[in-house]
Amino acid sequence: MRHGYGLHLLGVHDVRLIGFTITAAQKGLVLDHAHAVTIDRLTVEGIGDEAIHLRSSSTDNLVTHVRIEKTGLRNPTFGEGIYVGSAGRHWVKSTADASDRNRFVDNVIRQTTAEAYDIKEGTRSGKIEGGTVDGSAEIAADSVINLKGNSWTVAHVTVEHGPRFGISTRVRMPGWGAFNLVVGNRIGLDGSGPAISFEDNASTHNRAEFNVDSVGNALSASGS
Repeated sequence: MRHGYGLHLLGVHDVRLIGFTITAAQKGLVLDHAHAVTIDRLTVEGIGDEAIHLRSSSTDNLVTHVRIEKTGLRNPTFGEGIYVGSAGRHWVKSTADASDRNRFVDNVIRQTTAEAYDIKEGTRSGKIEGGTVDGSAEIAADSVINLKGNSWTVAHVTVEHGPRFGISTRVRMPGWGAFNLVVGNRIGLDGSGPAISFEDNASTHNRAEFNVDSVGNALSASGS
């Protein structure tokens, strides 16, 4: 798991990946300039860095009923479950990695050393819906789902063992980390919380609605 990708899709459109396992690679599944790809019922486990990475303006893809376990075995800092986009410092000629309108539905993500979902600045209008994410193995992140893009929706996800936060937004570049909606999630923490943390929300205008803790008590967002 020191080198290479388990599977790399470059410049493809309308491809379906269904029902197999990727293991023992440095990076599990990487999509570059990929569009309208369906990733369904894959298992990605025993990975050196991140399990699934959508980048280079990969758009309109669906990742559903995927199981991810045991990432970050080479480098815990890079052990995300699902990683969307690229950090601003890696943008080519300061052009955003517009990996937009990607959907993640009913996935189960456990034993990641970094975030289960790391959504980078430059991405817009994606959705994370349903499924379970578990932060109990995280040593290189303080939240299980981290949103740095704009106009994302996180809905009806069960978040377990948040290391500090459950779901958070961050402003890594001006104009990003804004207009996200966190709605109908169940969030349990091991850390100090809050369960939902919005950074600089007076200017970023993120919203949290109808979220509850692990026993069903209503949650509000810090910074809202």
